[in-house]
Amino acid sequence: MSLSPPIIMDDLDPSIRYFPEHLWDIEGSSNEFNFSTHSAFTANVSLTLTFHGIAIGVYGTIDPTSPGSVPITRYSVDDGPATIFTPPRLDALAYQQPFYQSPVLEDREHTLRVSLVSHGIPFWLDYFNITPGILASISQSTPSMTLPSTTSTPTEVKSNKTRFIGGVVGGVLGALLLLALTGIFIVRRRKHEEHPLVLPYHSESRELDSTTQGRRMYNNRKTLGGGSTISTTFSTLRGDWESAIDPPSYRP
Repeated sequence: MSLSPPIIMDDLDPSIRYFPEHLWDIEGSSNEFNFSTHSAFTANVSLTLTFHGIAIGVYGTIDPTSPGSVPITRYSVDDGPATIFTPPRLDALAYQQPFYQSPVLEDREHTLRVSLVSHGIPFWLDYFNITPGILASISQSTPSMTLPSTTSTPTEVKSNKTRFIGGVVGGVLGALLLLALTGIFIVRRRKHEEHPLVLPYHSESRELDSTTQGRRMYNNRKTLGGGSTISTTFSTLRGDWESAIDPPSYRP
C-alpha cells in the first residue's frame, strides 16, 4: 500500500502552539510558503506541534549574517534526544531551507518541540513537512460511515409500542371475523343437506260435473236366472271417472 503525499503545514496553522506568544512576530514575503513566517530572536522561546505520521521536517528562511552571527535551534520528538541545527553562513537570503528532518517514526501521534538557543539573532520559521503513515492514509482514503443510533427517544418508543398493539388487535379481529364467516358457511351447508329444496308439482286440473262431487256411486243390476237380480255398487273418487273399470257380468 502506497503512502499519501507529504502534508505541508503552514506556520499560521492553529494547531501550532508558540511560547510565549507575544515574543513571536509574524512576517513574510512572496518567496515564502503562504507568504508568511514566524520570527523570534529571544533565547528559550519555543513552539510545539502534535501530528500523526512517520516523519516530519522543518523549513525556514536563512538570513545573510556576519561570521559568528547565526541562529541556533534545538529539535526533539516526543521528548527524545535533541538535535541542534546551526545554519550555514550565506551572502543572500535563502528561502524554504531545511532546518530539521526527523528519523522514521512509529505510525502514531507524535509531538515536536522546537526551541531557540541563541539570542539576538532572528530565527524565521516557514512551514512543516509531515509524512503520513499507513493508518493516516487509510483514514484519508476511506469515506467515513455513520452508524445508526441504537438509542430510542421516549416518543419513538411510544410510537413503536402503539404500532405493535394496533397490529396485534387488527390481527385478532381479522381472525375472529374469518372464524365467524366459516361457521356461518358450515351451518348453512348442513341445513341445506338436511332439508333439500322441494319444488311444488302442479297436476293438470279436470272439470267434472256437479254430480261428481264427493264420492260417485254406480249401480249396475244384472238379472240372473229365476228372476233374481244382483246389484253391484262401485264408488270412485273425484277425478277418477275415466279410470273406472266395468262391473263384472254374470251369465246364467
